[in-house]
Amino acid sequence: MELKKYNYFSNLKYITSKHWKYDKKYVLLLISSIFVDVLLSLITAILPKIVLDCIEKKVNPSTMIINIILFVSIQLVLQFLNKYCESYTNRGYDLARMELFRFSYFSKLIEMDYNNFKYGNTRILKGKAFSAISNHNTGAPTFLELNQKLYSSILGFISFVLIITRFNYWFVPILIGSYALSGLGWGILQKYKTKIKKEKAKILLKLNYLTFQTKDFASAKDIRLYNMSDFLLNKIDENIEDNLKYDTKESNGLFANNVLQDILKYAVILGAYLYLIKIKLLTNMTIGDFTLCFGAITGFSVWLSNLIESLSKIIECSHNVEDYRQFLNLPNRDIKNINCENTNEKEKYAIILKDVVFSYENSQKPVLNKISFSIKYGERIAIVGINGAGKSTLVNIITGLLHPDSGKVYIDGKNICSYNSDELFKKFTTVFQDTVLFPTTISKNIALQNQKNIDYKKIHECLTLSELSKKIASLPYKDESLLVRELNENAVSFSGGELQKLCLAKSLYKDAPIMILDEPTAALDPIAENHVYLKYRELTENKTSIYISHRLASTKFCDRIILLENGKVVEEGTHEDLMLLNGKYAEMYKMQGKYYKNGGKDENAFVKNEKRF
Repeated sequence: MELKKYNYFSNLKYITSKHWKYDKKYVLLLISSIFVDVLLSLITAILPKIVLDCIEKKVNPSTMIINIILFVSIQLVLQFLNKYCESYTNRGYDLARMELFRFSYFSKLIEMDYNNFKYGNTRILKGKAFSAISNHNTGAPTFLELNQKLYSSILGFISFVLIITRFNYWFVPILIGSYALSGLGWGILQKYKTKIKKEKAKILLKLNYLTFQTKDFASAKDIRLYNMSDFLLNKIDENIEDNLKYDTKESNGLFANNVLQDILKYAVILGAYLYLIKIKLLTNMTIGDFTLCFGAITGFSVWLSNLIESLSKIIECSHNVEDYRQFLNLPNRDIKNINCENTNEKEKYAIILKDVVFSYENSQKPVLNKISFSIKYGERIAIVGINGAGKSTLVNIITGLLHPDSGKVYIDGKNICSYNSDELFKKFTTVFQDTVLFPTTISKNIALQNQKNIDYKKIHECLTLSELSKKIASLPYKDESLLVRELNENAVSFSGGELQKLCLAKSLYKDAPIMILDEPTAALDPIAENHVYLKYRELTENKTSIYISHRLASTKFCDRIILLENGKVVEEGTHEDLMLLNGKYAEMYKMQGKYYKNGGKDENAFVKNEKRF
C-alpha cells in the first residue's frame, strides 16, 4: 500500500487545526509567547545600557529611577506572562497528548480494517505511530510547541541582528558561519534518526510482545512449568541490546554535536569580548553601547543556537506527525464499495461463496483456493479439517473481517462489499476458541453495552438458557460480580466449561440470525464438548449456524458437512453420505471415534452421556 506523504506546512496546518478545535486558548497563548519571549530577551539586553547611560551621562537621579522602574516593571509583567503561558501550555500539552492524540490512536485501532490491524506492514506503521505520540521531545503532540520555539528564535534572531548591525555588519556573517558547522551536525543526526526509525519500530514491536508475555496471566503457567524464564529474559535482553545500540549511536552523535556547539558558542563570546574591548579603547563607544553590543552578541548566539536546534527537532517531529497521519489514514472497516454486484438468490441462501481465493501477505500459496458453496437459511453446517486447512480464515472471510483476493461472498443476497461494517456485523454472533473477558461485571460482559442500555430481563433469560444461572446466583454480587482477577481483586473465576456457557449467553443476548462457532470447545474434554454442542443445537433452532472444528463432535447433528484440505473443499455432504463415501472425512471420523466411545462398545455413547450432565 502506497502511503501519502505530508510536508511541513501540511502537518502544521493539520496539528494547529486539531489543537484549535480542542483548546483555542492553548493555541493563542503559544502564539502570544513568541512575542513575549523575544520582548523579554530584548528588555534584558537593553536595561543595563539604560542604567549605565544614565550613570555615565549623570542623568537626574529621579529620572533614572523612573526609567529603571518602568523597564523593570515591563520586565516583571513580561516574566509573569511568560510563566503563565509556559504553565498553561505545559498542561495543555499533557491534556492534548492524552485526549487528542492517544484517544485518536486507540480509536483508530478499534475502527481500522481487521486485515490491516493484524497483518502486513501496517503493524510497523502502527508501532511508528505509537512512538510518534509517545516521544516527549519530538513527538506529534510537541509540534506546535516546537514551532513556537522556532518562530521565537527567528524573531529573536532578526531583532538582535538589527542591534548588532548598528555596531558592525561583519558580526552577523561571522556568527552565522560559526554556527553552520553545528547546523550541519544536527542535519546528519536527524538523517540518521530517520534512517533507523523503521528498524527501531520492529524492535519495539518485539519488545512489546515479549514483555506482554511476562505479565499475561494466560502465559504465566507455561513460563513457570516449562522453565521459560531464562529463554524469555534472554530474548528481551537481546532486543533491549539491539535497541540500545541505536540509542547509543544517537546519544553519542547528540553529545558530539552539543560539545561542538558549546565550543563555537564560547569561542564567539571570547572573540566578541576581545573585539569590543579593542573598539572601546580605540573609539568613543560608551559603556552602555559596549554592554548592549555584547549582550546582543550573546543573545544572537543563543537565538541562532535555538533556531538550529528547533529546525532539527521540527524536521524529526514533522516526520513523526507524518507517521501518525499515515496511520490514521489507513482504511476503516466501514468503507464499502457501492458498485458491488448482488445476487438474485436472496430468498434461498443466507450465505453464498463463489470462487473465493485468499492469501496472507508473503505466503507462498493461497490459504483458500477457489472456495465455492452455499448455506440455506436455518441450515446447520459443519466445516471441518485438520489444523491449517483454512477453516478460521474462511470464518474471517464470511464475517467480513478479511477481504478475499478474488471471488465473491454474498450475505442475504447482497455482496459483502456493499455492506457497511456495523450493518454486516449485526448479522453474526460468533464464539471463538479464545474467550475474551473484560474487567467489568458479568452482565456487561454478556451485553457489551453501557449499563443504562442493558436489558437485565434478557440477561437472566440468557443465563438460564445457557445453564449458568445457578452459578451466577451463588455469587455474592450475582450478575454484577466482576471478572478478570488481574485487574479486580474481588473478581470471580470460571472453569473452561463455565466460560463456554458465558460465551453462549453472550451470543444469545446478541440474537443475530447467523451463529458461527470457531473451535469454541478445543479446551474441553470430548464429553463436555459434546454437551456444549448439543446445547448450541437446541438453542440455535431455526438459525443459520456454522460449526468450525478439527474435532468431529459437532458433525452428526449438522445438516451438512464441508471438509477443507489445503484450502480447498474436498468433500461435502451429510455425515451418512461422507461415511459411505469412505474418504478423508470417514478416515478422520474413525480415527477420532475411539475418543467418543464408551469403553469401545457404542459409537454413539458420547450422545448418550449428555444425560449425565
